[in-house]
Amino acid sequence: MAADSEPESEVFEITDFTTASEWERFISKIEEVLNDWKLIGISSGKPLEKGIYTTGAWEEKSDEISFADFKFSVTHHYLVQEPSDRDGKEEPAEDALPLPMQDLLCMNNDFPPRAHCLVRWYGLREFVVIAPAANNDAVLSESKCNLLLSSVSIALGNTGCQVPLFVQIHQKWRRMYVGECQGPGVRTDFEMVHLRKVPNQYTHLSGLLDIFKSKIGCPLMPLPPVSMAIRLTYVLQDWQQYFWPQQPPDIDALVGGEVGGLEFGKLPFGACEDPISELHLATTWPHLTEGIIVDNDVYSDLDPIQAPQWSVRIRKADNPQCLLGDFLNEFFKLCRRKESTDEILGRSAFEEDGKGEPLYIPITQEPAPMTEDLLEEQSEVLAKLGTSAEGAHLRARMQSACLLSDMESFKAANPGCCLEDFVRWYSPRDYIEEEVVDEKGNVVIKGELSARMKIPSNMWVEAWETAKPVPARRQKRLFDDTREAEKVLHYLAVQKPADLARHLLSCIIHAAVLKVKEEEVLEDISSVKKIIKQIISHSSKVLRFPNPEDKKLEEIIAQIMSVEAIIARARSLKAKFGVEKCENEEEKEDLQRFVNCLLEQPEVSVLGAGRGPAGSVIHKLFVNAQRVSAMPPLDEELRRSGSSDERRLNTGAVPDFPPPTGREVILRTTVPRPAPYSKPLPQRIFSAQQQHNTSHGRGGDIEDSQKEP
Repeated sequence: MAADSEPESEVFEITDFTTASEWERFISKIEEVLNDWKLIGISSGKPLEKGIYTTGAWEEKSDEISFADFKFSVTHHYLVQEPSDRDGKEEPAEDALPLPMQDLLCMNNDFPPRAHCLVRWYGLREFVVIAPAANNDAVLSESKCNLLLSSVSIALGNTGCQVPLFVQIHQKWRRMYVGECQGPGVRTDFEMVHLRKVPNQYTHLSGLLDIFKSKIGCPLMPLPPVSMAIRLTYVLQDWQQYFWPQQPPDIDALVGGEVGGLEFGKLPFGACEDPISELHLATTWPHLTEGIIVDNDVYSDLDPIQAPQWSVRIRKADNPQCLLGDFLNEFFKLCRRKESTDEILGRSAFEEDGKGEPLYIPITQEPAPMTEDLLEEQSEVLAKLGTSAEGAHLRARMQSACLLSDMESFKAANPGCCLEDFVRWYSPRDYIEEEVVDEKGNVVIKGELSARMKIPSNMWVEAWETAKPVPARRQKRLFDDTREAEKVLHYLAVQKPADLARHLLSCIIHAAVLKVKEEEVLEDISSVKKIIKQIISHSSKVLRFPNPEDKKLEEIIAQIMSVEAIIARARSLKAKFGVEKCENEEEKEDLQRFVNCLLEQPEVSVLGAGRGPAGSVIHKLFVNAQRVSAMPPLDEELRRSGSSDERRLNTGAVPDFPPPTGREVILRTTVPRPAPYSKPLPQRIFSAQQQHNTSHGRGGDIEDSQKEP
């Protein structure tokens, strides 16, 4: 008994020590997303073409993960590239660097005008960002930041993913990221620093080089050469020396003449203010080697006129006031008003007029013309009569007015006629003729009414019995034009202005489209042609129905307003660049092409930089603006004494360009670290300094990436 009980007293226990923590589950979710997106293993791709970051297509896909109750969005940003012929055929060399590390040194796509900030700062073609899912959430503490970075590092190591992984920290408007990229035996750390006040050594190239070298900590002496790319941005805001060419509408011509003047047939067009608020000139030195130029706190060789590359972008005025757009908006507002005419004007807008009696003498009266709304109204009346015998009788009477008129005319023209005679003329298919043999044996043709005409008390029989022999000229008119005109006037008199405006809205939109087409012909802008085609297609579908939705009408008006704004910008730029005044046809074509590109592209290269036709005009614009800004007020000028030479000496030389509002510097090199025998890896620092008021409330930014083996 005791022997049997011993095994039962022994209990085999298993303690599970593999329960995953929230942190481990978070890492697992990151790895799962990377696997789902097939970002595992060695990254491959063909060399980057020049300008591909601007001209190529960027795509992104997102997923959502959570750390405990805190939700994060994971977004994969990547440049869409055609697969190269070598993809999948040749294995990359064992010592080849991961593709993102190679991109750090590529100089073909520095300073892209339109790209994600991480693309601009680090030159990456592909990366993944982990950010708080809610806009108001943020990773603020250093411990949370380190925890996320550790999660990223472990996930990259476990999966073998070579795509850089970034974590967004602090408030989203600050655009602060930290990240990491891993490869076989190498790691890249992406770090950033935001400085509200820029230290003096960061404001020039010499100081940035010293900082770059100190952060690298390269054990080699002398250090390998550092390649540099520099961009200085100048902003032109003062257009005082150029008047805005838009002529205001001639109010006297509209209201001073007689009602119905020709000016009422013209829709207003154009912007009331300059639709171009700023011109941004970027002067770039794309390929420089350390020691070629001097840029320190006392002297600089970075003269914008000498920059080998110029590019320009324009800043458009926010919602510029345009005449045609205002007209359409005000008219559409009228369509939505609820007041009656009496409530708006305080009295009746129409008065009774004497009735006329026009005479129309047809042989037989024509059926009364029916508009679409009258047909709909008549159908409703006939339907309301119901299916009762009395209702059917009334419906037949209403529908037989024309028949009765024709019968009366027929009786007047043919005294002593019968219904068979009328039917034989009016409806031959209801008069059946056949050959019969009479009493004498002769074959004769005998006719009779059809079966439906023989039905007792049918509509035709009743109408024939009611009809009197009255010629058409003496009958009551089937279509009383005077009465119908009075009905129209009464309809208009009781209409609310909004209802009347609704009827005219289709015509107004049609006229507006014709107006923008007329104005576009003068400018010949390809993007405007496409938008006009879209407007025509859209409006033809929307206005086909009697009561289109307000939202769709607003979309059409917004499209017309966008076209007007584009044409206004084109005219503003043509005036500023003096396209029409240029006498050299070749230069005129170059300037026209340049203006069109400014309207359609985010940033446009200036051929010949400061020495080309467009560059010369831009230089003059800045020179004139500088002179205007340096000119003292008139009263102060009058108080000054001395000759003009003395005043010129007191004023001093005015520089052609203002201080740059933006300074961007990219420094690159390849060095072994931390030891001389370490593998040489790319090192890169990107410095972006924004002077004056910036959108992020900071005076200068420094973004840098460092690599450690």
